Formats: sequence, structure tokens, C-alpha cells
Amino acid sequence: MWNVSSGRLTRTLRGHTGSVNVLSWRAAGDWILSAGQDGTARIWDATTGAEVRSLVAHRGYPVNGAAFDPRGRTFVTTGDDGTMRHWDAATWRELSRRDDPDGLYAVAWDSAGKRIAVTTGRRSAKIIAAGTSEVLAVLAENPADVMSAAFSRDGELVVTAGFDGAARIWDAASGDPVALLEHSDGDLESAVFSPDGARVLTASGDRTAIVWELPFFTGGAPELARIVGCRVPYRVERGRAAPRALDPSLCTSAAQEMSGRPRR
Repeated sequence: MWNVSSGRLTRTLRGHTGSVNVLSWRAAGDWILSAGQDGTARIWDATTGAEVRSLVAHRGYPVNGAAFDPRGRTFVTTGDDGTMRHWDAATWRELSRRDDPDGLYAVAWDSAGKRIAVTTGRRSAKIIAAGTSEVLAVLAENPADVMSAAFSRDGELVVTAGFDGAARIWDAASGDPVALLEHSDGDLESAVFSPDGARVLTASGDRTAIVWELPFFTGGAPELARIVGCRVPYRVERGRAAPRALDPSLCTSAAQEMSGRPRR
């Protein structure tokens, strides 16, 4: 753990016997959830650094992803056993489980705690209803492995980071692609929205992090739909692009291009 103001190392959480794949803060700030190659998920006291509890979450297989829900009452984990498991944070009782032949990796909740975005081993991400196995949308137009997925604060959009060096923004309800952010110098490991949804932060294998200005986000999903209808001459149906006529009535002089630009 690091002090944000000084940049000094303040505490080291020791206990995992292999690589730590992911960390997640509980909203209250009191607990930290970790998941590792040693097949365990562990909760730590954020103040003292003491281990609160550990769990062999996926029959001993490596744990790929872990995240607290927005209220911190439950958490989910994904593992190399091909499952996503939903746990009670107080009792560690398993609440539900999803078996998926595509493999499940990075996970993220929406701010309402009703949906989970999870990346798969099939160059895609899925939106799943929390507590169930219902797939609400599949984000499938990816030419390479998807490394991370994150919701915008309003839950209307999802951003994914790809091993092809591109971040993609999707409509969270339909799964349709909305925008593409291309980083040509290396694969992307992670991408997240800023709290106001106007920017995206990406982290790359070339040791760089880039903040992308996304002016089209300021209007929310209705504004995105207007710009797409004005400028994009196709729609996505069942994973395929189909031509469509542009709607001039949606275009205004203030319409902005559907692309992000790096902010240096």
C-alpha cells in the first residue's frame, strides 16, 4: 500500500504464495480483497494490513478476478475452473455460481450492483445479471484477447481494453460497439472511465498510461445514439455489421467525431 500524497510505501500485504492477480477495495474503505495464482481469495484489514480471512475459492485453481459489489456486502471471483462465484462478504457463503465454457477472467460491477461485466477467453466480454447466470449482452467484436472491462458511472457504457492495443466502448444494454480508441505502441492491460464519463484512462504494456478525452460522453447515451445515427452508416445485428441510411435530422453543427484523442 502506498501513501498517495507522499508516494511512500506504507504497508505490504503478505500471505499469497503466488502472483497476486487483482485487488479490490470495499466501498467503506475498511477491507481489501485480493485474488491470486495460489488459488485463494483473501480479505485484508486496510488499516493494519492483517489478513482477515482466506478462501480456496475455485477448487484450488488460480483466481483470475475478484471485485466487491458497490455496497461491499458481497463479492465475486472468477477462476481457471471456468466459473464465476458470488460470495457473501460476512459469512463467505457461496450465493451463486456460473459455469462458462468460454472461461472467465476480469470482473467489474456496475454502480447499481445489478450487473457484472466479465471478460472471457473467447476475445469477448459478457454482461451478466448479478446473482444469476443470465447473459444480458455479449461484447464480441474484438480481434484479440480482452484484458479488462469497466462500466461508466451511469451504467450505460462499458469500456474494454484489448491485447490488440485498442480500447473499445460499448452500449451496455445492447452490446453494440460505440467507439474505438487506438493505441498503436503496445497492448492494453486496463481501461477505466473517469467519474464524470468524459475521459478514459488506459494502461499499456509499453509502460505508458494515457488519458483520452471523450467529448461525446458529456451528453450521455442519448447523445451517443444521436451521433451514431448521424455519422455511422451501419448497425450491428447478431454480431454482423449491416448497412443503414444516415439520418440527417440527427446531425447538428455541434456534432462531434466518434473518436477519442489522447490528452498529453
